[in-house]
Amino acid sequence: MIVYTTDLGTGQRLYLHNTDTTTTLTLVASAAGQQQAQRSGLSTGPWQKPPTVFRTAGSIIVRIEAQGGEFFVQVQGSSMHVLSSSPSLGTAEVLPTQRSSEATVPGGMQPMQPMQPMQMQMGDMQMQMEPMKMQMGDMQMQMPPMQQATPASAAPKPSRRFCPQCGTPVKPTDRFCSSCGHRLVEADSE
Repeated sequence: MIVYTTDLGTGQRLYLHNTDTTTTLTLVASAAGQQQAQRSGLSTGPWQKPPTVFRTAGSIIVRIEAQGGEFFVQVQGSSMHVLSSSPSLGTAEVLPTQRSSEATVPGGMQPMQPMQPMQMQMGDMQMQMEPMKMQMGDMQMQMPPMQQATPASAAPKPSRRFCPQCGTPVKPTDRFCSSCGHRLVEADSE
């Protein structure tokens, strides 16, 4: 995979790469001790030429010449979107792009793993979460495990009903709405 990168200034770097039919743009913003990456992809087909990056008065424009045609992507702040028409680039500055290796594309973060239940021990005090349990010397305290949420289909039906015509509260035994007279479905047939 061929990767091109461009320094946009103000701590931002843009990475562009093409795999088969997809062009992927990765915008990386770096600040003291932090790094954020935003990735966007579009179906272009294989590139015919390396991408060109322009700086205009208000944004960055990326031109991609590929088998599927000519594409323009606008980068403003931390957002990227494909332009529906060719922008005016007469006074735009062409930013240098460098070819680099696949290993330099950031943003391939591993998904977070679930946390292990917390266990803690200080001296003779022990503490554990899920189920919550605490022991200190001879004393012990324990709470039952948390209940799983009941699926909506298994949840009990609410005892309060409303008229489907006007929204007035009705009793389960009512056959007609006391406000609008609409015939209600009987409790047995629900």
